[in-house]
Amino acid sequence: MITLLDGPLGTELIARGISLDTGAWSATAITDAPDLISEIHAEYVEAGACVHTANTFRTQRRYCGESWRDLTRQAVELARARIQLQAKKRKASTAPALKLAGSMGPLADCYQPQRSPGYQSEMEHREMADWLAECGCDLIFCETFANSEEAVTAVQQAVKTGLEVWIGLTAGPDARLITPDSMARMAADCEQAGASAVIVGCTPASQSGKFLQTIEAMHLQVDLGVSANAGSQDENLGWCSPENSQQLEASATHYANLAEQWVEDGAKILGACCGCGPAHINALASRFLS
Repeated sequence: MITLLDGPLGTELIARGISLDTGAWSATAITDAPDLISEIHAEYVEAGACVHTANTFRTQRRYCGESWRDLTRQAVELARARIQLQAKKRKASTAPALKLAGSMGPLADCYQPQRSPGYQSEMEHREMADWLAECGCDLIFCETFANSEEAVTAVQQAVKTGLEVWIGLTAGPDARLITPDSMARMAADCEQAGASAVIVGCTPASQSGKFLQTIEAMHLQVDLGVSANAGSQDENLGWCSPENSQQLEASATHYANLAEQWVEDGAKILGACCGCGPAHINALASRFLS
């Protein structure tokens, strides 16, 4: 059975005209465009996603200062409101229950793993994990990690909350940050740290398969998944204007075609990342949940 994760929020906000040009990135929209965040969550609910990620990727203290707790709670509440609304409609349905994931991102730039504080990130990740649990998240999704030490540390601290923990590992927007073998070793280390799922995340969809296959060959006792980015624009997998429905449908279908191989290679969790959107989640739902 496939578990369907939602898609990106940051690049969707940008596509809809919101500027995310500070270190807090998508967290700025919590106060600047909360209705738009809510709208995007609603579209992922309607598209068929079962796991919905709160906009907490950049609500850490180091980016948001003393308002980080309030912003984190607001982000969780925006996602929860849409989940609860949909749950009321699904009372008589046999569809799987919707879950709310709290996002924990790397403390430095996710595409510059050399800047990571590594094991020294323990206190900050524990602080965020504890607060996400306090805010009522169902699971914690540590996403877009390319530094092994910090990935393990984030998982360890999140596990201490008692919640289920997923880890998303990235090779970066061009798949060059780490090799498939390095990602597989990171996956094994994260399993040992307590992760219940390992997801190849924010790596180009056209190249995510080789990373998934290498991890699968490790025979880990965790669920595997892919939540890929759209790669470069010339791959026609995303980065479409929301108004261009024909191009959106074509790119989403192309993405779902690639996902067929991911499922064959052992993926049980499917989602989408940068450059994708609700149309991609809808295509996955139509392909794998119907």
